[in-house]
Amino acid sequence: MQITELLLANPDLLGIHPDRDKLRLIYRQHAGRKALVGQMLTAVAQLQTQIAGCWLIKHHLRKQQVLSSVQTRQLLQLLEQLQTWQAQSQVLQCMQYLNIPEACQRPTEQFIRQHLSASNTFVRAWAYDAFYRLASQYPEYMPEAQQLLEMGMRDEPAAVKARIKQLTGAGQASGD
Repeated sequence: MQITELLLANPDLLGIHPDRDKLRLIYRQHAGRKALVGQMLTAVAQLQTQIAGCWLIKHHLRKQQVLSSVQTRQLLQLLEQLQTWQAQSQVLQCMQYLNIPEACQRPTEQFIRQHLSASNTFVRAWAYDAFYRLASQYPEYMPEAQQLLEMGMRDEPAAVKARIKQLTGAGQASGD
């Protein structure tokens, strides 16, 4: 059975808080299959399964798996279709694992910038992180990224500052 079909057949996996234990089980059952990433991307592309699909992609990347350049492009082409803050934050969290193709640089930048002013602080925190990750791959953004992190440490609430501190505490944002 396809991942999207499994998600649609299980109400616990739909909505804003999908059951993570069940998502992990689905991932384990499909891990190693050639079509795994394609099926997860299909789930991201569908509104009903979008949050669960984004969670599965993030879980996949956190397991030290990678997306090919084609798969990365496919994911980044879905950015504007992400409808919920949960899906948006999941994909922003994925940026640290992605090699952003040059063809996707501008749309990815626009997506991240849009979320730097999101009303949801969790999304905003991960947008700061994602902008820094983009700047790490495209150095022309680094001066602005440094400036944004400084402004964030000065102006943002504690939740956003905590994310920035984690990013800069590893020596990453200071150039170490």
